[in-house]
Amino acid sequence: MLASGQVVHFADTPREAATHITISGGRTPPLSGQLQRDPDVMAGAPLLAFRVVGEIEARTFILTDTYQSRPGGAGFCQAGQERFLRVLTAAARRLRETLRVKLESCRENVELVTDGVQWFPERRMVTVHWLSPPAGWAETQSFTVSPDGAVTK
Repeated sequence: MLASGQVVHFADTPREAATHITISGGRTPPLSGQLQRDPDVMAGAPLLAFRVVGEIEARTFILTDTYQSRPGGAGFCQAGQERFLRVLTAAARRLRETLRVKLESCRENVELVTDGVQWFPERRMVTVHWLSPPAGWAETQSFTVSPDGAVTK
């Protein structure tokens, strides 16, 4: 359950290569949307884990979602995972994704430190700490999230 009293529900839709998300309850109408799958996620893989990292004014949500990696040759990534940080915001009863960052990836050798995602609600900031960041990224990256879902580095 979210601080706002809302509840998050997930349903896999493997044929659409997406996970359907619904946020309902509290004082706002239900919101729904799709979390699009990354090409490194195994086809038809179910959602393995999700965590709501934070929320702003019951309309913008920061979360992580994890899936099994697409296997590579010679046993590469057979048990690996792909994990993402996302920011979703309400727009006309739909959830719109305003940020997607790969947190961990067997396929791309991206590794997060333990407890590597931190939410600072008073500053509306999420900070990510990697052991091995995505190509072109620093080991620590902060994102400021506005109530309307806009994200700045």
